[in-house]
Amino acid sequence: MSEKEKMQTEELAKIMDDAKPLGKSALSFMAGFVQGYKEAQSADPAENTGRKEGNEE
Repeated sequence: MSEKEKMQTEELAKIMDDAKPLGKSALSFMAGFVQGYKEAQSADPAENTGRKEGNEE
């Protein structure tokens, strides 16, 4: 393995390690967002029906 390949491998490993916490944070954020969205939809079903009809046109 050349010196350049070793450096690229080490850099990739560092990026992967740094990405792990971000991935967990992003998943937590999306879970909260989806839960809030579902709650908003169930709170006003008439508004959701209007949106669906508007999209069909």
